[in-house]
Amino acid sequence: MAKLLDVPVVVVLDVWGMTRTTGAILGGLVAFDPDVRIAGCILNRVGSATHAQMIIDALAPRLRPLVIGAIEHRPELAIPERHLGLVTRAENATTASAREEAFGHAGDALDIDRLVSIAGVRTANRAPSAIAAANVPPLARIAVARDRAFCFYYEENLLALREAGFVCSPGSTVCGTR
Repeated sequence: MAKLLDVPVVVVLDVWGMTRTTGAILGGLVAFDPDVRIAGCILNRVGSATHAQMIIDALAPRLRPLVIGAIEHRPELAIPERHLGLVTRAENATTASAREEAFGHAGDALDIDRLVSIAGVRTANRAPSAIAAANVPPLARIAVARDRAFCFYYEENLLALREAGFVCSPGSTVCGTR
């Protein structure tokens, strides 16, 4: 999708127990498809600030500038898995105050201005033109199923649909064009 829409990618790498392997993975992602713009990398689940610095020092010089920040491992923020994937936010017992604390921690650990700058590279007209290129009729209606079986959606994907001209009422399962 990033290639089709020509949007930059920020890779989040789980680096728990890694040092030099991080460079192999990030370098592989950067080289895999030159048409996909890897614009940054977040080191997730670092053991400490020292661990994060060890990883950065072990990266090839061309990869070091991609690091936007490092989030330390916090067991209380682990998202449990189940047979079909992750437990959804609605099913997660993490408290709102714990999430707020995590947001604050991430804000301190990441270069937020850089993240915003990367996100700003995307033009407002990208999603509609990509949808039009896919021959979607201008008055097409779509439905988004939401129940126990269909409950895991990336909010960014729903936002992209809204930006492309689809309207979704809060709590509604049906989206249509304006």
